[in-house]
Amino acid sequence: MSLTGDLDTLTPIGNVVVLAVDDKAEKDQASAVAPWQTAPDTAPPRVTWSVPAAGATIGARSRIGVTFSEFIDPKSGWEGSVRLYKTGVDPAIGRVFGDVSVQEVIVSFAPREPLAPATSYTLEIPAGGIRDYNGNAIAEPFVITFETE
Repeated sequence: MSLTGDLDTLTPIGNVVVLAVDDKAEKDQASAVAPWQTAPDTAPPRVTWSVPAAGATIGARSRIGVTFSEFIDPKSGWEGSVRLYKTGVDPAIGRVFGDVSVQEVIVSFAPREPLAPATSYTLEIPAGGIRDYNGNAIAEPFVITFETE
């Protein structure tokens, strides 16, 4: 695939890639979609990193971020697919309400209120809770525990 101009981004989504030119593009030809794999994507996304890391200590106003091995469908990121709760307490009782956002491979959880000081929290993304653009859900739950200052 070739576009005239400064090729700015290549965004893989499933078995296709979206190409975009941001400078010197031909009129009405600044983006294109092309296949880059012959078969549809059937692999589930995998967690590649988290902030905080398991066992870390964070501030009471911190956000939590998790990165994945591929782009995540923003519609799959909501309070039920990413859960934060006090460790050792029934998640329904110790639940922390927050806002979940998704941008490309990053899923973020922002608590609506400051977290309690000197408290252990568990972040859980249940199996099936987050999906890629082809609908493949994470196969294994992701769970980390961390403390507040």
